[in-house]
Amino acid sequence: MDRVSDTGSPMHGSIAGPGATGVDRLLESAQAAERGGETLEALRLYGELITLTQPGDRRTADALRRMGCVHRERGETDLAELRFRESMELAERIRYEAGVAHCVNWLAVIEVRRGRLASGEMGFLRAAKMARSLEDLRLSAQVEQNLAVVATIRGDLVGARARYEAALAGFRGAGDLAMVASVLNNLGILHAEARRWRAAERAYDEAATLSLRIGDLAIQNSVELNRAELAASQTRWSQVARTSRRALLLARQRGDRVREAEALKVSAMAARERGELREAEGQLSAAAALADQCQDRLLEAQVGRELGEVYLMAGRPAEARAAWSRAREMFDTIGAAGDRRQLDERLTQVPADRTYAR
Repeated sequence: MDRVSDTGSPMHGSIAGPGATGVDRLLESAQAAERGGETLEALRLYGELITLTQPGDRRTADALRRMGCVHRERGETDLAELRFRESMELAERIRYEAGVAHCVNWLAVIEVRRGRLASGEMGFLRAAKMARSLEDLRLSAQVEQNLAVVATIRGDLVGARARYEAALAGFRGAGDLAMVASVLNNLGILHAEARRWRAAERAYDEAATLSLRIGDLAIQNSVELNRAELAASQTRWSQVARTSRRALLLARQRGDRVREAEALKVSAMAARERGELREAEGQLSAAAALADQCQDRLLEAQVGRELGEVYLMAGRPAEARAAWSRAREMFDTIGAAGDRRQLDERLTQVPADRTYAR
């Protein structure tokens, strides 16, 4: 569950207080709703804010970009891209260079979700160059984190760790607690990949503490999911079931279909280990449909891999191989080399004519 940076750039405008304008108050309310997982309310408030700003106001471009971030959180990928492009078009027209740079970064995030790693990486590198020119240290750190995610997907764990450490230093220096928590969450994933269990747990614990402190439900949700994945790697299935259930409820509360799909995937792994194969298959089928709707191709391939395991345990090896072959093709197209190699090995282990019983 590699997470590309989920926290957008700050919007222009002061914090609401004595003498604050209607736009300032709307901005504070929209950001609070976004952090608190009230995604529809956040979209409404950002939209209302736009009606109160002038067409050439930078806050209009910022609000459009924030709407794109919220749509992305909800798994509404086409709408997210539309808002990012609207924001960038306006930023270009009013010569708002920082706004353009942040949109370049977020459009690259969309490319990664759709499984276009090479295109996404090019976008991130362009955003990094713009950030250096603008001396925007926060955007530079955000791009470093996103490039680390790309490296992780490709199986370059050493390169990913170096980029995460650079991003973490940048966000700590800026005092950006939300992004510190986001990077720690991703570092936990990296440690888990390398089977450094204690390091993963420490990273998740710190990320969870920070996200609770600032009231950021999106990061809390992601940490819960990654803790469930960690427990699955250690075959602690009762913990997997409990943690994935909490993550699923939180994702549905927030209207986040991507994390809902992720939670269903992990929950299905626990159901499979309990021998509840029909339940596991149903959860994975629902997760696959959600991942497809959200255009999250890596998640779609991961769900297919798990579906193959359920088919195998149910004594349906031909269907298992078909699911794995489809998932392998998707991993290969994305460029997820480690996942592809894993399925190559799995396909070798399971002859097509072999039958299994639970």
